[in-house]
Amino acid sequence: MTAYREAVSATLALTRQIAAEIASRPELTLVRDPQLSVVVFEREGWEREDYDRWSDELLDSQRAFVVPSSHRGRPNTRFAILNPLTTFDDLVGILDTMK
Repeated sequence: MTAYREAVSATLALTRQIAAEIASRPELTLVRDPQLSVVVFEREGWEREDYDRWSDELLDSQRAFVVPSSHRGRPNTRFAILNPLTTFDDLVGILDTMK
């Protein structure tokens, strides 16, 4: 039980940390405050096709599975952090691909 509790705590801390990183980047916007381990955000100037292309490239390269989403009719994407082995550097590397 302790290992599970530690994994959940680490994931929630990582969620807060990556949300702060997203908020610090002028080209990215948090859509809403993180809920549990989900961080919803958008890239300035991107349309649904941009998110689709980006998501496909991440999956094709076997880097990550980050799918397009939408909120109130606007396209965006989200991190759903489930693996306790995911690191801040992993997520920052994914953000860095949003060019």
